[in-house]
Amino acid sequence: MKDNDFGDSSINFSFEKARHLILTVDKNSSFPTSIYNIKNLRSLLFQFESGMNSFDGVLLELLGKNTCLRALAMGGTAKFDMMTGWQYGHPIKLERIPKEIRKLTHLSQLEGSLGIKSLGNVTNVSEAHRIQLENKKNILKLELGFGGSDSVNNEAIIEALQPPPNLQRLAISEYAGNAVLPNWITSLTNLRSIWLIEWINCEQLPPLGKVSSLESIVIQRMKRVKRVGIEILGLESDGITLSSSSSSISAFPKLKTLKFVEMEELEEWDFGIEDDNITIMPSLRVLQIEDCPKLKVLPKKILPMAPLEVLSIDRCPILMDRYREGTGENWSDISHIPNIQIDRQYMQRNGR
Repeated sequence: MKDNDFGDSSINFSFEKARHLILTVDKNSSFPTSIYNIKNLRSLLFQFESGMNSFDGVLLELLGKNTCLRALAMGGTAKFDMMTGWQYGHPIKLERIPKEIRKLTHLSQLEGSLGIKSLGNVTNVSEAHRIQLENKKNILKLELGFGGSDSVNNEAIIEALQPPPNLQRLAISEYAGNAVLPNWITSLTNLRSIWLIEWINCEQLPPLGKVSSLESIVIQRMKRVKRVGIEILGLESDGITLSSSSSSISAFPKLKTLKFVEMEELEEWDFGIEDDNITIMPSLRVLQIEDCPKLKVLPKKILPMAPLEVLSIDRCPILMDRYREGTGENWSDISHIPNIQIDRQYMQRNGR
């Protein structure tokens, strides 16, 4: 139901009998009192187009009466991305979880997400410690947005904001510290996805390979990064000598999706490793390169070794020329990939 459907006399709907409800609301929406007669919902999904002023009142009323809920979701508008599936945007500004939620004894799963912005304006590190983020056990998704005018304490602040160990998704934007990961990153053994956006002073990517649980990585708007190399693997920092390694080593063993987006100065991507005992991204399925106008070539340590199913190259003129079907000098490196999209032109290969 959309909020403007409530006043449509052509819709004959009994709220009392509803078991599953998807409610899409817009700014300044108001609800008819009949919606509060729902008492036996099993699933409830709120979708917000532009926010809602009376959210607390509606939610408190519905949660108080529908204590048999088994699924509860609250999110923004949704769109589908070919690479990553469903993405939600514009999560409402929920400042607290209503105490009535404790009555939902049949709820099997409640996923929590938290976004903290303008951390660059924080001058007292003790303020970040006071949040005690590591004790918020139910937070599965975390966004740390720095920005602000003061970048001096960025590294100390991010260390103080240690997430709970069961965190699954992490986004860090407008960070002005060095290209190092916070010390707590290796304790996040359930971390599946990381998104690094516009690290202001970053000239090389941090050693993300130290997080072996990662399944998805997005690197976006790192304007000072000109080269991606061995540093991202995080192997040498663990005391492993790559040139003389005799045992098998795997970097990013679970990684399935990798995206480089709006990397305007990125020219080279080469791990510089020839050792057959070292495998890189052996599970990679989706590779997306977008708005990287200076990038010259994709690393052969990944192509054609990784079991890629989707390759997307968009607004990258040098790459598009080198990997053009049939005539590009590096076409043979990607010709085995079933689904290729170059400059928004989709090709489905190998009969799939």
